[in-house]
Amino acid sequence: MSHIFDTGLGQPQRTVLRRGALEVLAPLKRPNGYLADVLAFGGVVRSYTDEPDIELLMKAMGRTPSIAVQLATRDFETLAIGGKQAKSDIQLFLYFASQHSRDLMEGRHEADVVALANDHADPGLDIMMEHAIELMHGTYPTLLSTTIKQIRIRREEELATLPAMTIWLQTYSVLLQSYTGSKEFRTADQLLTSIGWRTTTDPNEASRPAPATASTTIDADTDIEF
Repeated sequence: MSHIFDTGLGQPQRTVLRRGALEVLAPLKRPNGYLADVLAFGGVVRSYTDEPDIELLMKAMGRTPSIAVQLATRDFETLAIGGKQAKSDIQLFLYFASQHSRDLMEGRHEADVVALANDHADPGLDIMMEHAIELMHGTYPTLLSTTIKQIRIRREEELATLPAMTIWLQTYSVLLQSYTGSKEFRTADQLLTSIGWRTTTDPNEASRPAPATASTTIDADTDIEF
């Protein structure tokens, strides 16, 4: 069974955006690039004080250098007088991890002599984050729908500096637009199957189609005159 969404997409906007961001970063992966992995992380880590989730993130990013992608808070604003349209700003998080063993600065942050001689070696976090901004900022993560706008850079900060791994976070925002149109009255079952409606200005018109016999459908024989 395939779900139906008002955006016209075959998947939720979160799924489309997350997968689109992964595709944008994919060219940085080996063998063409230098990353060992670009992955989707199933949690959200916002602060260096979030030690339990940082531990989960470190396990997920075990192959470094790597970048992990996740979506976080989404703030909504209702549009139009009817209140059936909304726009939202969603946070897009990129986590950068390096386990470079040469030095916490030369190797972990700045490129060491090996990276300067080999474009496929771990270049350090400075280069990784700079390339990510160049790829992500101002980019449309998908051409499937006009409801997902450009990616915009907002913030860059440290999450963890440990002997085993250093992790930094970049925060982006993406504008999304949602439509509910005339589909105001729906049950959960109708959302999972299909939706249809008809409109008539005169309930006594000769060509008025016969109503559905099941009262659980949207097309039940209930008309309101104004």
